[in-house]
Amino acid sequence: MPQWIFFTPFLWILGFVVVSIWYRRSKGEPIFPRLPDDAEFGEKGCSGRSLKSPLSKIGGASRCILVAVRKGKLIITPQFPFNLMFLPEIYGLDIKVPVGAVASVKPVSSLFQKALRIEFTRGGPAPVEVVLHDEKAFERAIGSRVTVPGDRELKENASPRKNRTFLFARAFFAIWGAGALFAAITGLQDDQRFRRDGIATMATYVNPEQSLDHQSKMGVLQYEVDGVVYRVNSIYGNGLFEVGEQEKVYYLRSNPQEARQVSYSNFNMLWLVLGAIGLSVSIFGGMVAKRIW
Repeated sequence: MPQWIFFTPFLWILGFVVVSIWYRRSKGEPIFPRLPDDAEFGEKGCSGRSLKSPLSKIGGASRCILVAVRKGKLIITPQFPFNLMFLPEIYGLDIKVPVGAVASVKPVSSLFQKALRIEFTRGGPAPVEVVLHDEKAFERAIGSRVTVPGDRELKENASPRKNRTFLFARAFFAIWGAGALFAAITGLQDDQRFRRDGIATMATYVNPEQSLDHQSKMGVLQYEVDGVVYRVNSIYGNGLFEVGEQEKVYYLRSNPQEARQVSYSNFNMLWLVLGAIGLSVSIFGGMVAKRIW
């Protein structure tokens, strides 16, 4: 296997980032959202979630969204870099609507936090819950007419927590985890294709030759089909195998030169687990940190 294959998740990540930047620019959305200077209300580093789907309810955003009321418009949007990788579209937290589209604002409490549940008129976005430091100021900016009684009183001038809560670390885990999961899933699909359509044979580890294999640091598996010898790069580097050791590979009947070693699935499963861990850390890391700090 060529060395560049280990960088596949990062290439997917870069591709998604570039496409998401192009998509946001095509919609006229900023890549680096900032609080408007003339906003009637504005806070950044807020938490929130959309109630549109089970995924958005579980995920959401922890101390990385911007909430503002400016010139009759309510703005809720993730801060950079959480506005990339189509995360705002997936989690339903990119909202820009007239203040008149707000149907109600209700203070609610949960096990982990106190939030404002904002519901919109018919045809508007799905309801969202946002955690603000100064809920009274938000009410004054948006209008007290939409405030409805909840299970607690609105809070005012709450001291904001320090906004050094692994923002970029969580962004890295979110983007890297998504890329790793995508690479793992596509790799497992290829594994299934070779196992379904391919023919199993035993291959022997040999030392790589630059002239034949175009690399010299990864192991090479050599196998024979109808008297013709073929070579395929292994996922294991030098020192992780013994020359003469054998391993099963699957080659395609229509193209015997195209083969895949059986342990490749372990490599993809590793990316699958790491990707799931990365996304879990990104989604739940802020919640855990909030409970600790």
